[in-house]
Amino acid sequence: MHSIAWPASGLGSELQQRHHNGQADMIHLHWLGDGTLSIEEIGHLSVPLVWTLHDQWAFCGAEHYTWPPLPGESVSSDELFALGYSPESHPSHESGPDLNYSVWLFNGVIIEQHEESMRYRQAIADMIVPENSCRVLDFGGGIGTLARCIAQRSSQIQVEVLDPFAPRHDIESCYPFKNIQFVSDHSTSA
Repeated sequence: MHSIAWPASGLGSELQQRHHNGQADMIHLHWLGDGTLSIEEIGHLSVPLVWTLHDQWAFCGAEHYTWPPLPGESVSSDELFALGYSPESHPSHESGPDLNYSVWLFNGVIIEQHEESMRYRQAIADMIVPENSCRVLDFGGGIGTLARCIAQRSSQIQVEVLDPFAPRHDIESCYPFKNIQFVSDHSTSA
């Protein structure tokens, strides 16, 4: 089962309006699928929010659950998530465009447009820099957001982004920072 959660459903605006009208002090999200609420709409909610995760959709691509490798596959879907989806890792049992990769990449772009998500990453960077670390390994995949936040604060910290299938955009977005390096295997990082 996949839920791409790209098109805005309008539910986010309705929830915001109910909050502003005094009809809701907080929102409790449960299972979201079939276009109930888009990732972008969730990101723009300014209402106090609790999200009960009944599946893995919130942090995967478009799938709701990860699974072990199927016959003919070399990696499990949870490994695809950890590696960062790529066209090369498209599940053999799925045909057509790779929705998991597309949604995973889109979510990374949305993060950089969402003030609260950026504040979290900046707060993490603010905690790391004073520790006088020489090297930081960012397992995040995504689009290098945390790595750039750290590199902006300290040119002395070497930041390695572990992403065996890093899209060209992600690598190019880090070019201005000489202290960011993409690595495909942690055991071979410097």
